[in-house]
Amino acid sequence: MKLLRTGKKKAIADKLKLTAQIADGSADIPSQANSATLAKLKTAAANLGTAAQNAADLANAAKAATDTQSAMDAAWNDALEAHTANLENDKTVTVDQIHKLGLEVASGRQSTTQELQIPQNLVLKLGKQHGELVAHWDAVPLARGYMLEVTQTPNDAASWEQAATATKCTCTLVALTTGTTYYVRVHAFGAAGEGPDSSIALAVAP
Repeated sequence: MKLLRTGKKKAIADKLKLTAQIADGSADIPSQANSATLAKLKTAAANLGTAAQNAADLANAAKAATDTQSAMDAAWNDALEAHTANLENDKTVTVDQIHKLGLEVASGRQSTTQELQIPQNLVLKLGKQHGELVAHWDAVPLARGYMLEVTQTPNDAASWEQAATATKCTCTLVALTTGTTYYVRVHAFGAAGEGPDSSIALAVAP
């Protein structure tokens, strides 16, 4: 009799359940109870379960590290804003001294071009096809479009690559490797140039 190979398309958790079911049922089939192929299947399932747990642990650790980095980045921005305000209010500080600090002094009338804000609430959802992730985020005022960047190693600044551009607050990332964890960020662009990057979102490509 010809068997269907539908198990190959199952999610990892379902594959592990199917392996256990096959092992339990094989106990009633004398010719299969101790077969080499069954032993190989059980070993492969054990290895798959361990790998899946390790991947989940790494993803959780990476998210925690990314959240901490985002919080520290926000704290630095607030500290810089406070110190800049302190310098602005100090009448004894000269322009040359400001330049030596690596800061700039506005000259003449202030620009009417507003800086772009950080895109908020970036989330990733599974796409309709294998290798697709769908990103959503909140609109940024004055933005003409958005640029999405992806990486598999978020702590390596040089690893970030442009993945797509969008004119709306959603974009589908395609041709991703199934089972691979991707880290995604987005920033707006417009008349004011490019805005700052959003917080990082992560997901495993289906």
